[in-house]
Amino acid sequence: MIEDKVFQGGMRFKFGSWKSEYSGDEYSDNSEGKYPFHIKINHLSYAMPYQIQGSSLKTVFAVGYRTYYDWGYNIHYTESNAEYDYDYDSTYKRHGGLNTLTFGGGINFQDKFYAGLAMNIGVMGKVSWEEEYTENGETESYDGDYTVKGSFFTLGGVYKVNPKMDMGFYYRPGFKVGYEFDGESSDDDVPGLLAVSSSYQISDAFKFIFEYQTRGLGDYKRGNDDIYDVDNGYALRLGAELGKKIRAGFYMDSVPLKDTDSNGESEKTPNTMKGFTLGTGFDINPNLSLDIFGEYAFTGYEREESENYNGSTTSYSLFKFGVGFVYKIG
Repeated sequence: MIEDKVFQGGMRFKFGSWKSEYSGDEYSDNSEGKYPFHIKINHLSYAMPYQIQGSSLKTVFAVGYRTYYDWGYNIHYTESNAEYDYDYDSTYKRHGGLNTLTFGGGINFQDKFYAGLAMNIGVMGKVSWEEEYTENGETESYDGDYTVKGSFFTLGGVYKVNPKMDMGFYYRPGFKVGYEFDGESSDDDVPGLLAVSSSYQISDAFKFIFEYQTRGLGDYKRGNDDIYDVDNGYALRLGAELGKKIRAGFYMDSVPLKDTDSNGESEKTPNTMKGFTLGTGFDINPNLSLDIFGEYAFTGYEREESENYNGSTTSYSLFKFGVGFVYKIG
């Protein structure tokens, strides 16, 4: 619970790569790609506390801009096969996502019960893309854009069980994301998200944090059709605060990638992205503080060799760095 008026903001940088290795009786082939460096300002906000006179109830109100779904990335992909005299090189760039104007409020009752509610209204949602590829010496290029809209609310709460232990929850109901492209429109059904968490102060120098989130991958719909054709998944996050400055974490997050068996049938169980995080914060002056973090994640999928297809293994390595600031006003 903040005690001063604050202005906050943050951005993130991400890059990575992937590699596919094919093997079979007739030939072997490798392809690889890169996610070049990509930067995005993803939130700006202002918040102010308000103390109700003569009451043990404290309140806070806030307004901000955020990128809820960030679909911006760059890809550079190459593939070659000397046996078949084949060369392919492409560059794909995409920017934008679902941006929201967010209005929120929170309460603090006796420093024991905390709750917050935010309304997120889609604004300035636009995604633009451009692609250029060269195949066996011939070059083609394409570009386009489409608008994105969607609104939803989020609800969260924390209960301080005792001075050392907190328990929390977060809920975001399902909502529709709408797209408009060349005069045509469509909607996706995004499933709800529920998270429960707990933290425990083991000692003055060590706090442990646990969080579980639902991942309704099988419930994403476009019209009446499944988008991913996988079962629902989950996200599990474990973290630690070392002293007051250092944070470290590990997570496992279901993603809509799936393995394929030798019969060409895709598995229903989504694969898991695993990641490690590390962060810290420090004060620049009495009014300004910075927060920085880094993240490394990896995942992949496999396709077993079959009569009509050589087996393959595809792996992804992703890096993300973020910077945030809090400026106290007054």
